[in-house]
Amino acid sequence: MAHKRLKERDQKAHARMRLRTRCELEGSRSEIDDAIKSMTDTIQAGRAKHIEKQSNRLGLFEVTFSKKSYYPVYDHTRKVITTFLTQEMVEQRNYNEDEM
Repeated sequence: MAHKRLKERDQKAHARMRLRTRCELEGSRSEIDDAIKSMTDTIQAGRAKHIEKQSNRLGLFEVTFSKKSYYPVYDHTRKVITTFLTQEMVEQRNYNEDEM
């Protein structure tokens, strides 16, 4: 049981770091956590655009927050955002899928 909580904590920390570096969202830790919580609530409420299923537990979404689009990867099992991708990363993934 503790392993699940540790992994969830690590996934949240990774998402926080990626939101700052890849999406250039500035703010205190609590402001970043509030932004991630808001995006998580949007996904859970079904108001986010589902882009692709990455695995049985991970899905890529597009979420609008503060008039900007973000691309979180959401873990359905742990109910947390695990990371954020840039728009360029999402477009590159779609381009590579079209070639197949």
